[in-house]
Amino acid sequence: MTRHSFWNLVLSGLLISTLGLVLTACGGEEEEEEDVESEEEQSVVGCGESTTLADGVRIPVEHDCDDDEIVTPAGHCEQPEIFCGEGSLYDVEAERCVSAADVACGEGTHAEDGLCRVTDPLRCGPGTVLADETCMLEEDICGPGTELGDETRCELVEDEICTQGTQFDVSSGQCVDLEAIECGENTVASNGICIPQRTFADQLAADAIIDHSDGEPIVPSSDSSFIFTGSLADGPTQSFDLVGTEGQWLEITIYPRGLPSPAFTLFGDDDFGDDAKWVRATVAGLSNAPTRTVAIPADGTYELSIETSISNLENAEDFGEESWEYVGLIEAFSAPDAGPWDLFEEPLHGDLLDATDNLVEIDVSAESDIVITPTKLGADVQSATVEVWTTPSEFSERHDVAAGRGSVIDTSDISTLYLHFDAQRFTGPSTEFTLSARGTEDLSPGDFTEEEITAEAGEVIFISHRSLDATPVTSSVFLDGQRLRTIDPVLAENQFSFNPEESNREFFYVPEDGTYLLEFQNNSSTTINGFVSTSTVANPPRYTLDEEEESSFEAHIPAENLDQGDWRFVLIDAPTTAFIDVEISVEEGEPEASIFDTDGNMVATESTFSTTNSFEFSVTSPGVYFLAIRPYVTNGIFGSPPISGGIDVEMVGDPVVSLESGERYEETFDVDTFDLLTGSISYHSGRAPDVRLLNPDDQIVFEMESIDEHLNLSEVLPGPGEFTLQVDNTGAHATLGFEANVEASTPVDIIDVDTDFSDSYDLEALDEGQAHRFVFRPNTDLLLDLTALLEGDEELALRIWDTDQREIVHQAEGDDRVDLQIPRFTPGLYIIELEGLTDISAGAQFTIDGLEVMVLEVMNEHDPVLDIGTSSTGESPISVSDCSELVDLSIGVVMPAGSSFSIDVNLRAPALEDDETIALRQSTSGNLTTVYPDETAPSESLDPLFGESANGVWWLEVVNNSSFSSAELESWTLSLTCLN
Repeated sequence: MTRHSFWNLVLSGLLISTLGLVLTACGGEEEEEEDVESEEEQSVVGCGESTTLADGVRIPVEHDCDDDEIVTPAGHCEQPEIFCGEGSLYDVEAERCVSAADVACGEGTHAEDGLCRVTDPLRCGPGTVLADETCMLEEDICGPGTELGDETRCELVEDEICTQGTQFDVSSGQCVDLEAIECGENTVASNGICIPQRTFADQLAADAIIDHSDGEPIVPSSDSSFIFTGSLADGPTQSFDLVGTEGQWLEITIYPRGLPSPAFTLFGDDDFGDDAKWVRATVAGLSNAPTRTVAIPADGTYELSIETSISNLENAEDFGEESWEYVGLIEAFSAPDAGPWDLFEEPLHGDLLDATDNLVEIDVSAESDIVITPTKLGADVQSATVEVWTTPSEFSERHDVAAGRGSVIDTSDISTLYLHFDAQRFTGPSTEFTLSARGTEDLSPGDFTEEEITAEAGEVIFISHRSLDATPVTSSVFLDGQRLRTIDPVLAENQFSFNPEESNREFFYVPEDGTYLLEFQNNSSTTINGFVSTSTVANPPRYTLDEEEESSFEAHIPAENLDQGDWRFVLIDAPTTAFIDVEISVEEGEPEASIFDTDGNMVATESTFSTTNSFEFSVTSPGVYFLAIRPYVTNGIFGSPPISGGIDVEMVGDPVVSLESGERYEETFDVDTFDLLTGSISYHSGRAPDVRLLNPDDQIVFEMESIDEHLNLSEVLPGPGEFTLQVDNTGAHATLGFEANVEASTPVDIIDVDTDFSDSYDLEALDEGQAHRFVFRPNTDLLLDLTALLEGDEELALRIWDTDQREIVHQAEGDDRVDLQIPRFTPGLYIIELEGLTDISAGAQFTIDGLEVMVLEVMNEHDPVLDIGTSSTGESPISVSDCSELVDLSIGVVMPAGSSFSIDVNLRAPALEDDETIALRQSTSGNLTTVYPDETAPSESLDPLFGESANGVWWLEVVNNSSFSSAELESWTLSLTCLN
């Protein structure tokens, strides 16, 4: 819809004479005398400059244009298809616009390029006459407003003028409506003629009221057009203040004068009844000169922001433009006629591109409120509103709506109202919508109401309702008379209604096509007032897991109108058991994610207080699952702001082995002597599979019952022969899904140590995640020093795995150089692992040094216990010999229960000065049994003792600070690792 009804007031340069309205767009420079008809004939037809009359029609005069161009009435060179309007075409030979429709030609003539041409010059058919060896039309078949002149041609009748608002179109021979004229691409209809859009924009700019540099507000009036200019040469956007009046309907158009692909957005303050901003925007990219109609809901100052819809502002030269200028046109018009809507009988369908078509009038006859529910919104609609008007010019209230979310309109004391459906903001062409409506009702205790919803297999029915009371209802789903599911909202976490007017919502997965019956029953003892179902059908994004290989999936869920407590879903179709890694990201807000099965049971949940959340979900049995996301809530009270900017979901699904109860999984490995079995077994939390490894003689090498979600394996296999890994599902009923990533490999070397030693290894390059492994078997206590040297910023992890404890006992990581020093390393069987945390392109130099150490353990045991009286100090000695250099130390202390509640424990050693002590514990209870530093960190460091001789007398000093209770020392122990 384009209106230019005020140009006779504003653009005087576009006006033409009354007689000129009879003919389509004559204009230009005067032709030379020999090429022009007589002055009398020119005055009758009314041709202007740059055109001349020939055979009763105007044609352009000669002009310096390219071969494929013609001259427009305004003197511009244009493509013929732009010059001629819709329904006509340019005849190159005749040099004029002719009708594109088929022509009925008489006998002896034939149709060619929209004209009747003589087949035989000497024979003209009925209704034609021969003149100048050409068959010309007779008077009775000349077009309206013309007559046969001199039996040679049809000429205009001077005194027959088309009625007001129309003009004569020579090419069609008819009077045409000036408002209905259709122009070619990039042209504009102005006063019944088509002119290039750039020309029109230049003419607008000449009559502009303001430009952006003036800083003056835009104040549209009802009797004139408002024109303004601007440029985006200095920035990506420019903004004007627009002073709007309630009930004012405006059409806003931005014409480019160098600005490529313009767009604009009109913002309003939040003074219209809720906290959300009022926003109206153009559809980016759909038009070179975007136009939008808006209805102003309240008096106030609005912000009109001009921008470009192209993605790269730096490449303006790509558009062949010299500037970033534009001109804006704002026209006020009367409120459109409202169409009737029998809202309870049929849905309302419409298109958001023309907001004037979405004003409807409703007669409110039912004694109930109206619930408006969008059942369809175009894919590009980010959010939309239903505006309530008491008259087409008097705004009442606004309701933000979205697909699957209804809104209640209070109709008390109203007999007639007007609804205007419009988009707050949209960015693409998919703007169709469908609205449905229902009336509210009161449900007495025990009463129920029903609603039918048609849905297709794989869709989701959001079962929701609104009421004026917070009383819950029980909802049931039926198909063909069979009850499929009953939902008690009291027991469902997402049924809490913080606001009585908010929806209680559940969901139902549609297993097959059909019409489903939803039943809502009041099982309380009080009446539910103003109840209405707002249930809708949605089709969430769907992710199908590959049955054999790892697969990934990404989805973006628009989050506009995602209010606190609302869910958004992604369907996961899992044909097999699997592990699924889920990552959820939002620009703003705190998401909470849960996994439901199709019966609505929550099988996994994850809360977060950040904008990114990751967790792993295990598919325990094949089926369809829902990944449900909403703002974080706690105890039913909404505890975080709504999510904005949309929700990004990334999922990676990895199929796993599925074991029913009592089933077993086996995997065999052929190994050489002292090969390594490394890897992991991952499985469902809460399951308890039995994992065992059997040697070639079917003897159990190890056996354990797993209780965690992840079991790491690192075993030395005393081969050669075939070893078997077994996993048994011992659960009574549950299906077990697990993934075994286990392999057998040969270690780099087997290091046997009896005394002092030193070895160095040049290791080959590693990919990230790969590892070199050694089997390490010390037969004596060692002081161990391991060093890995790298090049650059590559990173490596160094770990020691104890095969007896089946866990990592020492580890370090870093770049350039990784050191791991162990003062006491006891005899046993270990695996040393060097894993690349990044690619180790040049390999690593690994050195392992060991020095034999001696371990001394001495104890002072008091029998009876050493009694330390109130406010006194007790001392206990231990003598040490044969320890010339101390490298490691632990102190064990045993104090029985019932001792003083305020004691200090100190250590005196031969390496310290006579009056110097190391505090082990200060102001603690006398009930003390621990080992320093293995179990309890001492209050002061033991480092001054290392590297020194330990020979001599050691003292444990116990200070009883209590004045009313005694303390007791049962024993204390020194464990010293010495280098001799």
